[in-house]
Amino acid sequence: MYKTGMYKIIATAALGLLALCLTPAMASQQHALLVGVSEYPELAPALSLEGPRQDIPRLRSMLLQQGFDDKHIRVLADGVEGAHALPTLGAITDAVKKLIDTVDAGDLVFMHFSGHGTQSPTDDLEREPDGLDELFLPRDVSNWNFEQKAVPNALYDYQVGEWLDQIRAKGAHVWIVFDSCHAGTMTRSVSDQSVRMRQLTPEALGIPVTRTRSVQRADATPSFMRPGEAPGDLIAFFASQSHETTPEMRMPLGDPNGQFNGLFSHTLVRMLGQNPNVSYRQLAQLMMAEYNALPWRASTPLMVGTQMDRRVFHREGELPARYTVRRDGSDLIIDAGQLNGFDTDAVVGLYTSVTGDTPVARTTVHSSSLVSSRAPLPENLGRASVWAALERPALNVSHRVRWASPPAEVWRKAQESAQQVDLLKRTLNWVGPGDDADLLLYVAQNRLFFINRDDQLSCDLLKALSLPAESGCEQADDTRLRSVAFEGAAGGSPDTALAVNLLSNGLQRWVRAANLLRTASALQGSSGAAATLDTRFEYRRDGRGDWRAYDPAAPLALYAGDEVRLTVTNNGRTDADISVLFVDNAHGIYQLWPEPGQAGRLGPGQRAQALAPTEVTSDTIGAEQLLVLNNPTSRGGPPVNYAWLEQSPMEYSVLRHADAAIATRSVGGAASLLAEGVGDMPLTRGLGAARSSAPEAGAHIIRWETRAR
Repeated sequence: MYKTGMYKIIATAALGLLALCLTPAMASQQHALLVGVSEYPELAPALSLEGPRQDIPRLRSMLLQQGFDDKHIRVLADGVEGAHALPTLGAITDAVKKLIDTVDAGDLVFMHFSGHGTQSPTDDLEREPDGLDELFLPRDVSNWNFEQKAVPNALYDYQVGEWLDQIRAKGAHVWIVFDSCHAGTMTRSVSDQSVRMRQLTPEALGIPVTRTRSVQRADATPSFMRPGEAPGDLIAFFASQSHETTPEMRMPLGDPNGQFNGLFSHTLVRMLGQNPNVSYRQLAQLMMAEYNALPWRASTPLMVGTQMDRRVFHREGELPARYTVRRDGSDLIIDAGQLNGFDTDAVVGLYTSVTGDTPVARTTVHSSSLVSSRAPLPENLGRASVWAALERPALNVSHRVRWASPPAEVWRKAQESAQQVDLLKRTLNWVGPGDDADLLLYVAQNRLFFINRDDQLSCDLLKALSLPAESGCEQADDTRLRSVAFEGAAGGSPDTALAVNLLSNGLQRWVRAANLLRTASALQGSSGAAATLDTRFEYRRDGRGDWRAYDPAAPLALYAGDEVRLTVTNNGRTDADISVLFVDNAHGIYQLWPEPGQAGRLGPGQRAQALAPTEVTSDTIGAEQLLVLNNPTSRGGPPVNYAWLEQSPMEYSVLRHADAAIATRSVGGAASLLAEGVGDMPLTRGLGAARSSAPEAGAHIIRWETRAR
């Protein structure tokens, strides 16, 4: 049977033609198997992970909120209180066999795997035409056995595929999640110990490397999605594509005391907690948008299935999106916490009924745990019982930044100057050597480098930058780092004035671009304004052939010479000002629509081609996006325009002086929410009575990976 990439693990499972008529409308029983492997006693200690032992309790809490019965949740994990067994291959096999024997038609099985993955060669080319197996590594895995030509106690892709076939043959539905990866090149994050990769190179297990998988197109559909006879549905979520890495990192971001979590598991739990009644496709779209807001865009999740438009867990009835509230002196205790997006500084609407349309008051969370939160009691609330709903997630606009090595005196003075810039004073937290950082600054070769958390550095580049290299890293094909160049004086340093300009200008560009993406993600996930705007983004290869519709829940790669176009329709009941911004991978920001001197206002039902057929270029390469911003407004009101956000991109190691420093801009009116998020204005708090102003902005995010031919 033909199988492609890491997705071969579910190769034989696919939608049967009888599924629609034989499958019950909802799962009659819900089962879950949660597997988290943090420790590998048979391998080198440095290969252990921290995140899986944090992932599993969060996932279990999420399932309980989603209505699962605890007695139907099987936990196989190390370092997790209450786990049923350690995550060995034998324990996993026994748990799955029990599921196969237990499930009935219409049941839903949720399976989640957190831990390391890798690849190994196989001579069975009939089963594996590319000669590579994908492996998930249980706790008792050991190094390659040359006699068996296998990794002892590894979980092979074809085994998982056989299990899924048996479950689905009984008419049960499966949602399987892999927070691991199988990319074969080990590189190093610049954030030292704050980011770890959930993959082992074949060499780390002593696996003979006889072949490697070529990089696949980011928009390739796994070949397992072919007609079959299994009546049960299959939904599959993968943390990354087969050529990418999967990280775990400290959460919340910027908290040096935060705990390691798998980025994919963390995002899944948060998005589903905030939006409990979405479909699989909608959840995938929200997760992709959330990834856009994180300082990690080197991984592109893949989420596919046979019934992506069904509600998560195949549930028909809706879960309540309003949460009960109790009073405790001057505080409100809300029965929703971090799992549901009720983090510190999140804005909460308070309603006098579960179905009310308008909040009677708003408050802001001041502390939260996994499942509950506290907020001040508004003075005007009265004695009525209220329910709480998340109105705006907490918007983190701060970043941690440090130097890779102690800077020269001229750069230390430049830092002192940058710390006085209002935007940077509000948004940057300078940390010391070895501390967790979102941005690393480094001076070499007459360039000031701005190295992101997700920039992966090959050994050659680490050596060129005089940074310490880890054993086991390999040479990457090409590593592009954002930088600004200068003509150094004696000793390779610029004069003080130029250093001040370069550092301040570069940091402001970095902050604006990073916070713009964070704000747009929050607007897409929380605002009703986003739902009133219909966006149709299409692309075609090489500027010819049929136009293809963009699927916001699927990864997309665009190549130089491809063409894109965008049409927007205002489906709301009021006028709306529409703006289309392009953010490239070098932190450049451009307003593509409306053009200077033109209006971007659309009345109810009006449609506009916001982007005529436009050719993609490879001037910048990597994760890039269009942000379609929707500002409901009153007829005759002043227009909203985001041209003030425009900035030119940084360079990819091109010897050229940086542009002049970004000018200070005056921002107000309807654009103030975005200005707060980007950092041009101090954050306001949503306390007190509900405001009667127009709805806040909404956003649609269209993301792709730009690649050279």
